[in-house]
Amino acid sequence: MMRNFVALCAGLTVAASLFGQPTEGRRGPRGVGYLDAKSVDYASVVPPVPVAGSLADTTDLEVLLRVQGLRSDADAKWANDVLKTDVFSNADIVGAWFAKDSLPATDALFKKSGLDAGDVTNVAKDFYKRTRPYTVNPEIVPCVPKPGGYSYPSGYAMTVFVRAGVLAALFPDKSAEIFSRARSNAWARCVGGVHYPTDIVAGRMLAELVVADLLKNPAFQADLEKARAELKSVSAK
Repeated sequence: MMRNFVALCAGLTVAASLFGQPTEGRRGPRGVGYLDAKSVDYASVVPPVPVAGSLADTTDLEVLLRVQGLRSDADAKWANDVLKTDVFSNADIVGAWFAKDSLPATDALFKKSGLDAGDVTNVAKDFYKRTRPYTVNPEIVPCVPKPGGYSYPSGYAMTVFVRAGVLAALFPDKSAEIFSRARSNAWARCVGGVHYPTDIVAGRMLAELVVADLLKNPAFQADLEKARAELKSVSAK
């Protein structure tokens, strides 16, 4: 399927971006997460935005145009359907019992860590200020709703990879499947035409840093243990 083409091209684009120079949209107040977003050292792991006209920038655009040319109606539907998923959409991986209504502590853990994903992304976006691909090249026509705000790093990729990192901490034996799902869902933003491939990779890199910071946070650790106990209890029924 055409989605695989994007994944194959991703390695080329991210490798090229390393040689560049120096929510999806902005969100209103939504509560408080575990981290101070401004203290997260995003610049230590996220490379600079590819310079306009550079190899990485040109490759990014070429990938999106190629993907768009191969995009079927089914691909477009998939890219939109992915936006409706949440952590409990992983029940097919974790188990049918993994449902929001029966897991309030687990739901709260993901909601709160999700706030961190959004807040840190917004700080990074405001620093890098990369415009969306469809504003740079009018040939790119998104098949999903156009998000507001900057493009780099991808807020959606950040969210799904933070979600995957926390879920993998709860279910380490399912880690490979969880991250495979996250990679697939994140690339839907390229299929949709609203993110460059390097936006997605930058979102993943930033998510890895945020998850590492979360795992060192005492409040997060306390809530993680509450979720573990809840999951153990519900799964045993």
